[in-house]
Amino acid sequence: MVVLAAIGMMRLRPVGFIVDDIPKEDKLYTDLKFFEQRFKGVMPLEIAVDTKKKNGVVNLRTLEKLDQLGKIIGEQPAFARPLSVAEGIKFAKQAYYGGDSLNYAVPNQFDIGFLAPYLRMKGGG
Repeated sequence: MVVLAAIGMMRLRPVGFIVDDIPKEDKLYTDLKFFEQRFKGVMPLEIAVDTKKKNGVVNLRTLEKLDQLGKIIGEQPAFARPLSVAEGIKFAKQAYYGGDSLNYAVPNQFDIGFLAPYLRMKGGG
Protein backbone atom coordinates (compact mmCIF):
# COMPACT_ATOMS: atom_id res chain seq x y z
CA MET A 1 0.00 0.00 0.00
CA VAL A 2 2.83 2.39 0.89
CA VAL A 3 4.62 1.62 -2.39
CA LEU A 4 1.45 2.36 -4.40
CA ALA A 5 0.95 5.60 -2.46
CA ALA A 6 4.56 6.65 -3.16
CA ILE A 7 4.16 5.86 -6.87
CA GLY A 8 0.92 7.86 -6.93
CA MET A 9 2.61 10.83 -5.24
CA MET A 10 5.41 10.76 -7.80
CA ARG A 11 2.86 11.05 -10.59
CA LEU A 12 1.28 14.22 -9.16
CA ARG A 13 2.09 17.36 -11.10
CA PRO A 14 1.57 20.81 -9.58
CA VAL A 15 -0.49 22.82 -12.05
CA GLY A 16 -2.10 26.17 -11.36
CA PHE A 17 -4.11 28.45 -13.57
CA ILE A 18 -4.52 32.13 -12.77
CA VAL A 19 -7.94 32.44 -14.41
CA ASP A 20 -9.64 29.26 -13.19
CA ASP A 21 -12.37 31.10 -11.29
CA ILE A 22 -13.10 33.74 -13.95
CA PRO A 23 -16.09 33.04 -16.23
CA LYS A 24 -15.02 32.27 -19.80
CA GLU A 25 -17.29 35.05 -21.13
CA ASP A 26 -15.64 37.69 -18.92
CA LYS A 27 -13.69 40.43 -20.75
CA LEU A 28 -10.65 39.85 -18.54
CA TYR A 29 -10.58 36.18 -19.52
CA THR A 30 -10.89 36.90 -23.25
CA ASP A 31 -8.20 39.62 -23.04
CA LEU A 32 -5.79 37.26 -21.28
CA LYS A 33 -6.48 34.54 -23.87
CA PHE A 34 -5.73 37.09 -26.62
CA PHE A 35 -2.33 37.83 -25.06
CA GLU A 36 -1.66 34.15 -24.51
CA GLN A 37 -2.35 33.30 -28.17
CA ARG A 38 -0.62 36.30 -29.74
CA PHE A 39 2.37 36.67 -27.41
CA LYS A 40 3.04 33.06 -26.41
CA GLY A 41 1.73 33.03 -22.87
CA VAL A 42 2.54 36.55 -21.70
CA MET A 43 0.75 37.41 -18.47
CA PRO A 44 0.84 40.93 -17.05
CA LEU A 45 2.22 41.48 -13.57
CA GLU A 46 1.22 44.59 -11.67
CA ILE A 47 2.69 45.83 -8.43
CA ALA A 48 0.77 48.60 -6.69
CA VAL A 49 2.73 51.00 -4.48
CA ASP A 50 0.82 52.76 -1.71
CA THR A 51 3.01 55.31 0.05
CA LYS A 52 0.13 56.47 2.26
CA LYS A 53 0.96 60.04 1.20
CA LYS A 54 -0.46 62.26 -1.52
CA ASN A 55 1.91 62.14 -4.55
CA GLY A 56 4.25 60.00 -2.45
CA VAL A 57 5.23 57.88 -5.43
CA VAL A 58 7.05 60.83 -7.01
CA ASN A 59 9.18 61.39 -3.90
CA LEU A 60 12.87 61.05 -4.87
CA ARG A 61 13.55 58.26 -2.35
CA THR A 62 10.50 56.34 -3.56
CA LEU A 63 11.57 56.78 -7.19
CA GLU A 64 15.01 55.43 -6.35
CA LYS A 65 13.48 52.39 -4.62
CA LEU A 66 11.14 51.80 -7.58
CA ASP A 67 14.13 52.01 -9.91
CA GLN A 68 16.01 49.44 -7.80
CA LEU A 69 12.99 47.12 -7.82
CA GLY A 70 12.70 47.55 -11.59
CA LYS A 71 16.34 46.56 -12.02
CA ILE A 72 15.85 43.44 -9.87
CA ILE A 73 12.75 42.43 -11.85
CA GLY A 74 14.50 43.16 -15.15
CA GLU A 75 17.35 40.81 -14.21
CA GLN A 76 14.94 37.88 -13.89
CA PRO A 77 14.79 35.85 -17.12
CA ALA A 78 11.07 35.13 -16.69
CA PHE A 79 10.15 38.84 -16.77
CA ALA A 80 10.39 41.54 -19.40
CA ARG A 81 11.75 44.98 -18.61
CA PRO A 82 9.23 46.64 -16.29
CA LEU A 83 7.49 49.95 -16.85
CA SER A 84 6.96 52.24 -13.90
CA VAL A 85 6.62 55.85 -12.85
CA ALA A 86 10.39 55.84 -12.30
CA GLU A 87 10.97 54.83 -15.94
CA GLY A 88 8.71 57.65 -17.12
CA ILE A 89 10.50 60.24 -15.01
CA LYS A 90 13.90 58.95 -16.16
CA PHE A 91 12.69 59.35 -19.74
CA ALA A 92 11.49 62.90 -18.96
CA LYS A 93 14.92 63.78 -17.52
CA GLN A 94 16.61 62.39 -20.62
CA ALA A 95 14.28 64.41 -22.87
CA TYR A 96 14.90 67.58 -20.83
CA TYR A 97 18.64 67.18 -21.42
CA GLY A 98 18.25 66.86 -25.19
CA GLY A 99 17.84 63.09 -25.41
CA ASP A 100 21.35 62.29 -24.15
CA SER A 101 21.32 58.64 -23.02
CA LEU A 102 23.72 59.48 -20.16
CA ASN A 103 20.85 61.39 -18.54
CA TYR A 104 18.49 58.39 -18.46
CA ALA A 105 18.50 58.15 -14.68
CA VAL A 106 16.37 58.98 -11.68
CA PRO A 107 16.67 62.74 -11.14
CA ASN A 108 18.59 64.04 -8.15
CA GLN A 109 17.78 67.06 -5.96
CA PHE A 110 19.42 69.41 -8.48
CA ASP A 111 17.53 68.02 -11.49
CA ILE A 112 14.14 67.95 -9.82
CA GLY A 113 14.11 71.73 -9.54
CA PHE A 114 14.26 72.01 -13.32
CA LEU A 115 11.97 69.06 -14.08
CA ALA A 116 9.25 69.71 -11.50
CA PRO A 117 7.44 72.44 -13.49
CA TYR A 118 7.24 70.14 -16.52
CA LEU A 119 6.10 67.14 -14.49
CA ARG A 120 3.80 69.15 -12.21
CA MET A 121 5.61 67.83 -9.15
CA LYS A 122 6.65 69.57 -6.00
CA GLY A 123 10.40 69.91 -5.65
CA GLY A 124 12.31 68.35 -2.80
CA GLY A 125 12.51 64.86 -1.35
